[in-house]
Amino acid sequence: AGRCSGLEKRSPARPNTYAFSSLPTFTAPSAPADLPFTLIVGPMGFHNGTMSTQSENNLSVCPSGYVEISVADAKQLGVTEGMPLRLTSARGSVTGAAKVSGKIPAGLVFAPFHFREMAVSALLSGNTNIARVKVEKA
Repeated sequence: AGRCSGLEKRSPARPNTYAFSSLPTFTAPSAPADLPFTLIVGPMGFHNGTMSTQSENNLSVCPSGYVEISVADAKQLGVTEGMPLRLTSARGSVTGAAKVSGKIPAGLVFAPFHFREMAVSALLSGNTNIARVKVEKA
């Protein structure tokens, strides 16, 4: 007999079926009229922080900050490739060149966070990479 011979170990019986509750539905809050776009701030290519802007190879792919905007939104705002755009959130404003893209859906804009000159992270609040913004010609 072992040291714990007085204890009897029992595993709970396994159920024949597992019941899963239904998933809750999520309804996104409506966009405020003064901040109709969603900005996503993130990395671009092999840039991985502000120090990577010192790399000639990285700068050959992405030399400066930009605002990627959908073709539909660019058309609606009268924006063309390279035109300066101002992004304004509840925390401030930044300006960057427009990059009109068919890869991004309407209502969404993207900007890389690597470039100090653009300082797009200043538009964010809390621990997130998403903000509601207004987009306009600068």
